[in-house]
Amino acid sequence: MKILLAVDHSKYSEAALHMLIKQVRTENTEVAVLHVMEVSLADFESRQTFEAMRANRMQQAIALVERFAEEVKQAGFAAKTMVEEGDAKEAIISFVERWKPDVIFVGSHGRRRFRRLALGGVAEAIARHASCSVQIVRAPEAP
Repeated sequence: MKILLAVDHSKYSEAALHMLIKQVRTENTEVAVLHVMEVSLADFESRQTFEAMRANRMQQAIALVERFAEEVKQAGFAAKTMVEEGDAKEAIISFVERWKPDVIFVGSHGRRRFRRLALGGVAEAIARHASCSVQIVRAPEAP
C-alpha cells in the first residue's frame, strides 16, 4: 500500500501522522511524507533576499519532512520524503497523479463557511480532486 502524508508546520499535520500510525498496518506499506513550500518573489524586496529566504525555508521544509518520516519509520513503516515548491493544492494533486497513492492523510483546521471559502482549503481541494481516498484529520481544539 502507498500512502501520502501531506504535512505542514501545524498541529493538524501532527494529528494526521498519529491517525495514520493508529489506523494503518505497517506490512508492505510505504509512506511518502510531502511538504509543499509556498514562496513568491513578490513577497520580497529583492531577488537576493528572495533567494536567501527560499534557501532558509527549504532547509526548514527538509527538516520538517525528515522529522515526520522518522516518526513514521519508528512506527514500522517504510518512508520517503519529498519537498516540492509551488501552490500546495496544485503540487499535492500533481504528486498524487505521478505517485498514485492508495490513500492520502492530511490535516485540516476545520474552518467553516466564509473563512473556508475566502481562504480556500487545501484538504478540501485534495478531497475533491485526488484520484484516491483521502483521510482528513482534525486536531482536537483546546478548551
